[in-house]
Amino acid sequence: MPNEPTTRDIITVIEKNAAKSDERFVKTDATIRDVLAAVTGITDKVVKMDGRLDKMDGRLDKMDGRLDKMDGRFDALDKKIDDNQTELMEAINVLSTDTDGRFNKVDERSGRIEATMVTKDYLDEKLGKLKGALIEIDRKIDNKANKLINVLCDNKQTVLGQRDNILAEGPFAQA
Repeated sequence: MPNEPTTRDIITVIEKNAAKSDERFVKTDATIRDVLAAVTGITDKVVKMDGRLDKMDGRLDKMDGRLDKMDGRFDALDKKIDDNQTELMEAINVLSTDTDGRFNKVDERSGRIEATMVTKDYLDEKLGKLKGALIEIDRKIDNKANKLINVLCDNKQTVLGQRDNILAEGPFAQA
C-alpha cells in the first residue's frame, strides 16, 4: 500500500505534535501562572477590600443605631410639640370664648348706654331751663332779703349804712 503511512511516519508526526504540545503546554503553563499571579493579587486586594467593607459595615451599623435613637428623639419631640399645640389650641379656645363673652357684655352695656344716653342739645336745653329756674329762685330770695332789710330798717333795728352794704352783696346787687 503505497499511499499509506508507515508506522515510522506516524510516530514522527506524533513526536512532532508532542513537541508542539510540550511547547504549547509550557506557554499555557506560563500563561496560567501569570493569570494565577494576577488572580492572587486581585484576591489579596479583594480580601483587603472585604476587610474595609466589614469595618464600614460596622460603622454603618453604629450610625444606623444612632439614627434610630435620633428617630426616637424626633418622635418624642413631635409628640411633645403636638401635645403643646393641642394645649395651646385649647387655651386659645377658652380665651376666645371668654373674650367673646366679654365683648358681648360690653356690646350689651354700650347698647344700653346708647339707648339711655341723652344728646348735647337735650342737655343744653335742660341746663338752660335749670339756669332760668335757679335765676328765678335767686331773685325771689333776693326780693325776700330786700323786704326783710327794709322791714328791719323801718323798725330801726339796723343802721341805715349797713342797709346799703347788705343790698350790695346779693347776686342781683342794688346800688
